[in-house]
Amino acid sequence: MTIEPDSDSAREPDGEPSPGREPGGEAGRAPGKKIRLDQFLKLRGIAATGGQAKVMVQAGLVKVNGEVETHRGKKLRPGDVVEAEGEREIVGEDLFI
Repeated sequence: MTIEPDSDSAREPDGEPSPGREPGGEAGRAPGKKIRLDQFLKLRGIAATGGQAKVMVQAGLVKVNGEVETHRGKKLRPGDVVEAEGEREIVGEDLFI
């Protein structure tokens, strides 16, 4: 049986976080602050409904950080850049209050 390390495994032997990494997050990113791509499109008014967001993403009409994203459940974090329908939005901290 293999036990996978949890998200807090980015620590040095003394228990401190590894340099440049937050426990549970990527370097420079806030841990735990995530929103699904389809939810973001709907909240920002880029898609009128969740169904429309799903179709847009699955059709390859949405880019995240310059790359086409076809997974509507893609987790976005503050600082990610989303492009769709001629709009460019940056995921902000205001979504996580």
